[in-house]
Amino acid sequence: MVNRTTPDVVKEQAHPKRLIFNNPAQREEHICAFRRFLPKLLQNAPDIDWDRLPSPVMGYLIHHVADDPDMIPITFAVGCALHAMKKSSLYTSCRSVTTLVQRLRLQYGVSELAQLGIRDIWDQFVAGRTLASGEAGMLMIYHTFASIHVPAHLEGLKVRSPCLATVCLAATSHRVSGKVWNL
Repeated sequence: MVNRTTPDVVKEQAHPKRLIFNNPAQREEHICAFRRFLPKLLQNAPDIDWDRLPSPVMGYLIHHVADDPDMIPITFAVGCALHAMKKSSLYTSCRSVTTLVQRLRLQYGVSELAQLGIRDIWDQFVAGRTLASGEAGMLMIYHTFASIHVPAHLEGLKVRSPCLATVCLAATSHRVSGKVWNL
């Protein structure tokens, strides 16, 4: 059998256009790609305008969080913080929360996000060492997302969404190794 596809068509099929998420000229493509990535549960999340999410945040979520077991809660938390943070802060915060949660899963045996509402995990994280400034920053950003942005968003909804309440980052408020971290 002879392949009658023209070389240009074959080339296009083999290499789809690569999106550059810091290229404003591709903004419409970023939104389309993000909409394809976004789980059904979050697509119509009340009071979150996903199209306003900065392109670099969209790219980070698509490339670094898509296969993560915490993709839905992390993405939802970012959506909840969308109106409260500057674009660059939202990107940095998204990366920090993702990094912290992945680290807690890999190094501290977290298997469910609900465990982050329990003091033991946080005590293990800080036990016997001084936290680096970046680690302390990640803790504070996680706390800000889980205990401020997400609850404020849910409380502000005119219609309660029990499905969304089940996918939230676990809120924390504990003493960690003698210090009040308000985690």
